[in-house]
Amino acid sequence: MLDKIVSSKITLENGYTFSRVINGGWQLSAEHCLKGRLDIDDAIKGFHMAKERGLTTFDCADIYTGVEEILGRFVNELKAMGGYSHEDIQIHTKFVPDLSLLDQVDFAYTEKVVDRSLMRMHRDCLDLVQFHWWDYDVPGMMETAFDLVRLQEKGKIRNIAMCNFDTPHLKQMLEAKILVVSNQTQYSVFDRRPEKALLPYSREHDVYSFCYGALSGGFLAERWIGVSREAFEPETRSHVKYLQIIEDSLGWEGYQKILLLLKDIADRHQVSIANVAVRYILP
Repeated sequence: MLDKIVSSKITLENGYTFSRVINGGWQLSAEHCLKGRLDIDDAIKGFHMAKERGLTTFDCADIYTGVEEILGRFVNELKAMGGYSHEDIQIHTKFVPDLSLLDQVDFAYTEKVVDRSLMRMHRDCLDLVQFHWWDYDVPGMMETAFDLVRLQEKGKIRNIAMCNFDTPHLKQMLEAKILVVSNQTQYSVFDRRPEKALLPYSREHDVYSFCYGALSGGFLAERWIGVSREAFEPETRSHVKYLQIIEDSLGWEGYQKILLLLKDIADRHQVSIANVAVRYILP
């Protein structure tokens, strides 16, 4: 049953179709690994295997060091195999202006970053660009969003989306008549904040929700049951990030209680904790 859900597709009202479960790219970035070394060849082999199983949509960002280039290599390999079409895979990237330059972002800056993403990934159009604005108090967010619309009109962007936008600022975009197709938000069984307002608002206004962190950077797994906080040592940047979320919300003791609850549910269905966590998030 879960395999069918994972390999199924979603089609938006504008006809854009993508995989219900997306291959995330943050773990492939140069910044992610605190220990060991990333095997790029193995990662690309995994991309091919995912595509063969119907998982054709990939997510990255212009600030994930090296990931757009890795996906570009994957695209070139598909082209070399023959019969490649742009529609064979979907690549979602993010436009994330440099925080130190946020108050200086203009159309030329935005187009340069979008062109760089196109070049890195060997695409003639970006399927979906997710716009992230670091600080809502810094002016320029709406102007930059309209610059993305201009690039969409020029044929460089197919779909405009938001990333990490809260409900009031997502509403601001929609009220400005920007055709936002989706919003990427952090959501898991122990980070259910989107349920309060963001998810209901998005459903009401036909904004699709891409949820990341469903496994909380690997914390939602059997391997951590019974492990003390003192014995835990982060292995990745995701561990660092989600550890902070645990400590700011449930605390390590509360996290352990959730693991045991999820393990009980998983055992009853003869699946893993990860299966239960993902099934909670999938609509």
